[in-house]
This record gives sequence, C-alpha cells and structure tokens, in this order.
Amino acid sequence: MRVKPAVGSKGIVVVGSTNRSKLLGVKRAWRLFESADVVGVEVEKTVGPQPIGWREVFYGSLQRALKAANAVEHARYSVGVEAGLVPAPMPSGLMEVQVAVIVDREGRVSVGTSSGFEIPYAMINSVLGFRELGNVASKLLKRGEIKEKLGIVGYLSRGTVTRVDLTFQATLNALLPRINERVYGRLYTVEEYERVLKEMLF
Repeated sequence: MRVKPAVGSKGIVVVGSTNRSKLLGVKRAWRLFESADVVGVEVEKTVGPQPIGWREVFYGSLQRALKAANAVEHARYSVGVEAGLVPAPMPSGLMEVQVAVIVDREGRVSVGTSSGFEIPYAMINSVLGFRELGNVASKLLKRGEIKEKLGIVGYLSRGTVTRVDLTFQATLNALLPRINERVYGRLYTVEEYERVLKEMLF
C-alpha cells in the first residue's frame, strides 16, 4: 500500500520501519541539518530475524530503504536501518552494530554505522540459532519488549546509551557524505552499491 504525503510537506523522509526507536533516531539526526517530515512504514524483511555478518546487515538496511521508497509517493529520501551481529575479537566473538542506508530520489546511496558493543556470551547459542537478539535479551533479562524501547544496549549500559542513540549515530554518519558532497564526491548508485557489496570480503 502506497502512502500519500500531506499537502505542503517540507519534504518526506521515509523510514523502512515503524519501530519507535528507529524513527526517533532518524528524526534526531535529520533535524540537525534540515526540516523534514519523517514517516515510518512497515516493510517486509529480506534478511532473517537475526542478521549476522556485515554483508547481511548492509544488504538488509538497503532493502528496507528501497521498500520504503516504493511505499511513499514523492519521498525525497528513504532510510533503512538494520541491527545485526558482526564478527569481533571479543570473548563472545560478536558485537552488535546498526547500519543506516539512505537512498535519494536519484537512486544514490550513502551509508553509516553506529558504535558497536559486545553481546553477552550467554546469548550466543540462541542468536546463532537465528533467534532475534531483542527477544533473547527480553527473556534472559526478564524485561518487556526490549527492541521497541531502550534496546539491549540500554539495559547493558544502564540507560546511558539507548537504541535511539545507535540509530542516531548510524543515520548521522550516513548523512555525512550528503552534507559534504564537495569533499566526498560522487555516491554509489543502488546498482553499484549492490555489486560492490557482493564483491567485498568480510
């Protein structure tokens, strides 16, 4: 179902999620540079419930952005945010990061990541069995729906860093090439991005 923006909009930025933390993080980053109406749409995931590995996280965030763009008429930008687990030299062997992919109307892509943190070793077997980290953490920590609120990082950091913060960081970093185009030069097209992603070794 396509969504029609309100008349007189300042510009639509559509996010491929209705998760409150993701929407707040994108809004917080965007308003530092320009005024826009940030709206979220539910999209079908193209990766598993628990993305593992850089390639899958990058690909999942791109697909969220593309599906969001198809759902909203006249959006200036679409944003896909995907959290996933990537290899790291830590006792658990994995850390969680968020990746934000921004696609504009011309089909140009910019990408950013959040800071990463090690996931507890006690969760490894469950997430490697493709259970979503947020659901695993909710059960282990005996908390409510973690992924819609502070995120696991919020509980581990005792509220000093939240999922909103990680989405903000990833989106802000994805905006850097767009607010500094003279320095960065050209951006990848969607087709170039997908090709390079397949060729890269992670």
